Amino acid sequence: DGIALMWESDGGEVRSLTYSEMWRAANQLANGLKRIGVQKGDRVGMYMPMVPEIVIALFACFKIGAVAVPIFSGFGATALAARLEDAKAKVLFTADGFVRRGRQGELKGRADEAASMVSCIERVIVYKRLGIPVPWNDRKDIWWHDLMDGQTAVCETERMEAEDTALVLYSSG
Repeated sequence: DGIALMWESDGGEVRSLTYSEMWRAANQLANGLKRIGVQKGDRVGMYMPMVPEIVIALFACFKIGAVAVPIFSGFGATALAARLEDAKAKVLFTADGFVRRGRQGELKGRADEAASMVSCIERVIVYKRLGIPVPWNDRKDIWWHDLMDGQTAVCETERMEAEDTALVLYSSG
């Protein structure tokens, strides 16, 4: 029941998650990822604002042996697409929007634009951060909460070899 993660937004909103809450959420998300076909070795792009859910997504990928590919949410569609294509990401995590320096911005549209530039993205998982309207593709998009809904909080950890890739990290240069 100890605090595993404490987060404060730009606007002063504070959230904390215990180790058991993080474990349950990561397992539920891992099971949701498996339900949509994510397997060991699949690349998963993470184009998310700085929210606790990015840590849950990272742990969920590690749990099932998927390769996490975090990408700076300030990048435009072209830079995002280049990284998604290079990593051959199958799935992309994003959010409806973000708050930075007190201003709200839309994120999903840029994610969609980038996904349209590559052939590898099969699904886009959207976290509802702001509750703003976003473009939607019923064949490709899925809300974070719908992906987790009904998933058990138990997920067997994938067996990995010492040299298996867990993370693809791009630097700024």
